[in-house]
Amino acid sequence: MKKPNAILLLSCVLAFAAAARAGIVLDDAPSNSVPIPPANSLAVPKPSDAPATPEDKSPPVPDMLFFANKDSLHGAFLGIDRDGLHWQSPLAEKPIVFQTANLASVVLHPREIALAGVQPLHNVLLANGDLLAGDVVSLDDKSLLLDTRYAGRLTIPRSAVKSINAAAVLYRGPAGADDWINGPDAGNTGWNYQDGALSAGTGFGTIGRDLKLPATSRVEFDLTTSGNAQLNIYICSDHAEKPGDSYMFQANFNPSSQIIDFARYSPERANMRVGDQITLSPDMVQADKNHFDIRINKEAKVIWLYINGRVAERYTHLDDLAKMGSCLIFSPGFAQAQGVNMRISKIKVSSWDGGDMPTGDTSGSNEDTIKLPGQAAAHGTLKSIAGGKAVLATAEGDREMPFAQCEWIRFSPGGTAEPKKGTNDVRAYFLSHGSVTMEIESWDAKQITASSPNFGNAVFTPGLFRRLQYNPYSTPAPTDDNAADVDDKGDDE
Repeated sequence: MKKPNAILLLSCVLAFAAAARAGIVLDDAPSNSVPIPPANSLAVPKPSDAPATPEDKSPPVPDMLFFANKDSLHGAFLGIDRDGLHWQSPLAEKPIVFQTANLASVVLHPREIALAGVQPLHNVLLANGDLLAGDVVSLDDKSLLLDTRYAGRLTIPRSAVKSINAAAVLYRGPAGADDWINGPDAGNTGWNYQDGALSAGTGFGTIGRDLKLPATSRVEFDLTTSGNAQLNIYICSDHAEKPGDSYMFQANFNPSSQIIDFARYSPERANMRVGDQITLSPDMVQADKNHFDIRINKEAKVIWLYINGRVAERYTHLDDLAKMGSCLIFSPGFAQAQGVNMRISKIKVSSWDGGDMPTGDTSGSNEDTIKLPGQAAAHGTLKSIAGGKAVLATAEGDREMPFAQCEWIRFSPGGTAEPKKGTNDVRAYFLSHGSVTMEIESWDAKQITASSPNFGNAVFTPGLFRRLQYNPYSTPAPTDDNAADVDDKGDDE
């Protein structure tokens, strides 16, 4: 009697094991779908108590799919066609097709891509919040012609353009933890990268980068804090691994007061305070997130500090500034208390003309406005951009300006309008910065075909984007959105 039972038990075990090895098929790709990149064969994960094998050490599938009902799914983005979005899940043997009406967003891991040519000269901000990088070829009363490296030449209605900014950006990030160097005590700091930001934990560890700061430069970033937070900002350090000879801002932010000290820092001697301690007025700061803007002119031996677009202090007679380095370093000023949040995001380093900033306010102007280096903004009607000249009609007559020297152009609010919103619109965020809202017709390994009222039909290079946002008019933008990181009020407030 015992032997038959043993045989029966063994048969059940073998049958159960065979079933456990079987793949789970959620859906098949339709036979009439357009070609999409082939996916690797993915097996169903083994039980948690199963012994490890070499194939278990493969890296996790990098992409992430978020649904309108807050569910999410890891996997690999394969493409888009008329049937929907194609997705390879590690829980399925074959690709799954999702209807886009039920999707919220797709987070894409960086694909390998190389775009030929030099960096674009301009950032064009549209009335719907999109930001397109490229070279402005021409502009008239009807349209703007933008030459891009990712979609060729785009013809954009003038009414859709909100501003044009010179794109003399030397660095924009962070794009990941590999962008930065942890100091020797990094094991205690808790610095990490998440959702487009550097986040500090406990300890005194540093994180830095050689930003190749030129003689006149501008360093900007957003600082998000909670509780009692202190951040040391070392600028013009001679190396990035740890603070060297440099100047240091020490920002102390807590719910009751916000204080900033400025000092000459040296590893060999005690810090020497420069100027007086600054107590920021309540109308200058925000409760949890503040924008820092540091402007450096080594030859003039001066550093400006702006907080949320307003001058906090100007430091002059910095005699040794000219011979200092080009690195930027962040460090918590003291051991971060439990529950304190400190995040650094939207870091941007750009060139600066080095002069004092004008004080005129153009935010309420009903005219087009053009800003040249070191000059007050000029107001009028922008007639054209062609042949390297911008022609502005003013009360005194037409004024020609060298377009290559324009820092920014703001268009009259009365002359701009958002395009019609489409039910199938998707907002796609570029890897570097900016976004484009469009209806995607197809996406495969070779190209992305799309259309938009802002530029008509266009073909984009795959691998350009880091995130897709479906239903962009009814779902919130991602927290690391950097699409509209150009200040449309200008720098002259």
